[in-house]
Amino acid sequence: MVSVVIACHNAERHIATQLEALVGQECPWPWEVVLSDNGSTDRTVAIAEAFRERLPSLSIVDSSTQRGAAAARNCGVRTARGQWIVFCDADDEVAHGWLASMAKALSDYPLVAARLDHERLNAPWARSVRHLQTELSQTTPAFLPYTYAAALGVQRSAHDLVGGFDESLELACEDRDYCYRLQLAGVPLTLVPEALVYYRHRDTMRGIYQQARAYGVGNVRMYRDYRHLGLQRPSASRAVVSWLLTPVKLVLALAGRRRFSRFAARMGWRVGRLEGSIRYRVWAP
Repeated sequence: MVSVVIACHNAERHIATQLEALVGQECPWPWEVVLSDNGSTDRTVAIAEAFRERLPSLSIVDSSTQRGAAAARNCGVRTARGQWIVFCDADDEVAHGWLASMAKALSDYPLVAARLDHERLNAPWARSVRHLQTELSQTTPAFLPYTYAAALGVQRSAHDLVGGFDESLELACEDRDYCYRLQLAGVPLTLVPEALVYYRHRDTMRGIYQQARAYGVGNVRMYRDYRHLGLQRPSASRAVVSWLLTPVKLVLALAGRRRFSRFAARMGWRVGRLEGSIRYRVWAP
């Protein structure tokens, strides 16, 4: 059996789009959908309940005991019945044929990744904010490839081998860490070109800033945990120059939404890295 695990929290804006996309999936193996609700206070669960007739294999589990996407996914996997687990996010949209392609790949490989599309769900200004990963991501200099949990699939035995996602990573990078730990345990990460996920970006300045800040904190944690294996720290001099140029960048950012959103992301990133340096007691601003 294949289990589709969706971690969600206050996802009423987009959860119906993702569930509608799942209704249209076909798979040569039996499959189920496990919605792991991490303490939503909006209509997320009610909207999901309305899909029970169209997704008869849908189950909804309360994962609010511990907050964070990592804890929600682990809870979903514990509830799931399948030996093949595919993850997707509540605010994205899986493309036609995604499930069958991921399941077929999991019959041969223990850890797989779908491709990401950034155009379908995002305005041009929103796409300009972040690096548009379409296949596997990599650091510079190269360390180990990784992808977002929104595009991951794993055999249960591999998931159990590393104990699932690290639940202490509540803000971000729990998926990157998951990919690292699996590969270090001897499980390769394989791209599945036929599987596609339409990936949604943040579309508010607050959301863009908060996400970038969380990534900044998480990236420092990655450096702390994997530097002894070769993961390198970003340039400290570049960080200092970026801080010094902040007033100039702010003035330029006032020229329009695209520039201001990029400024918000860069500020979030820098604040997050500074916060992470303090939290994890390692200098990586």
